[in-house]
Amino acid sequence: DDVQVSSRAECVNVALLVLCQSAQSLVYGGIALFLPLIREDLSLTFTQAGTLAAASSLVYAFMQIPSGFMADRFGPRRLFAVGVLGTNALAYIDICRGRLAQKELWVANYYWNQGNLIGVRQRLEVILKDYPRTLVVPETLFLLADVHARQGLADEATKTLRRLAEEYPYTEW
Repeated sequence: DDVQVSSRAECVNVALLVLCQSAQSLVYGGIALFLPLIREDLSLTFTQAGTLAAASSLVYAFMQIPSGFMADRFGPRRLFAVGVLGTNALAYIDICRGRLAQKELWVANYYWNQGNLIGVRQRLEVILKDYPRTLVVPETLFLLADVHARQGLADEATKTLRRLAEEYPYTEW
């Protein structure tokens, strides 16, 4: 019976190892797969794109040394668990920041419906200052340009729309 439990544990370990190695390979190889799109989106030259791919490989190689040291010191299971929990925690924090930004946008829309353009502008500026890497930024820029236009700030409206077009050309906004 102990042989079956040990055999099952080994199978689970091998399956997890294959799954994790596959995911890691996909992430590691993702730069090469998506390099043409990355190059186009960031307007990189071939030299810059090659440097990006090489830097990715070098960082991966250099991180093997501290990873091995930590696995020797703390054990591979603990290191794996911390990695999974840390990654999930960072993802959850990013989701929460996105929801906070959405809340600010909802409040701005409430102020818009009330005709309070100063309140709208303040909320939109909070989004741009505190949540600059969230998905609501394109909509925020569009609404901010509209607020500027309605307040007679044509130069600010043009500047904001130009930023929207340059930074988010593929969005509906």
